[in-house]
Amino acid sequence: IRRYAAARQMLEEALKADPKLAAAYESMGLLYAGQNQIDEANKWYSQAVALNSQSYLANYYYATNMFKGRLDDDGAAKAEASLRAAIKLNAEFAPAYDALAFLLATRHRELEDARMMSLQAVSLEPGNIHYRLRMVEVLEQMDRADDALRVATRAASMAKTPQEFGEAQAALSSA
Repeated sequence: IRRYAAARQMLEEALKADPKLAAAYESMGLLYAGQNQIDEANKWYSQAVALNSQSYLANYYYATNMFKGRLDDDGAAKAEASLRAAIKLNAEFAPAYDALAFLLATRHRELEDARMMSLQAVSLEPGNIHYRLRMVEVLEQMDRADDALRVATRAASMAKTPQEFGEAQAALSSA
């Protein structure tokens, strides 16, 4: 509920009681991400991952928070490794597949892998229009206009809100 000072105080107390409590580091990352303090959030997320590399959420949060800042080659490599770890740890977590598709597509590399990641996200959550719109972006980069148009048309037919409809129409126009 955006009571950041109270949350920070409770998390600091938890860390004093157990300095290796990975969930507290992850929560501290969420706290700073909620305040749009990207670098500070990344510091906490990276410590959460270091303490508990088996947390798919810590890996996911760490990677996607990096997208909010300037993503150089080193940061992109770290984000990709964290997203692949999140997928390995929880193969049913569609947001990680979508985020990896986004990362690969924005880096203009491994586009077939990006397409497969988008396809997996869609198969896990077929009702999520945003995953389909990501696939349109990837297919466009792959110069697969007919496939992009087909996916955009399907996404437009699924739109439930004015915002989704607008995004789907933009994807249709682009495709």
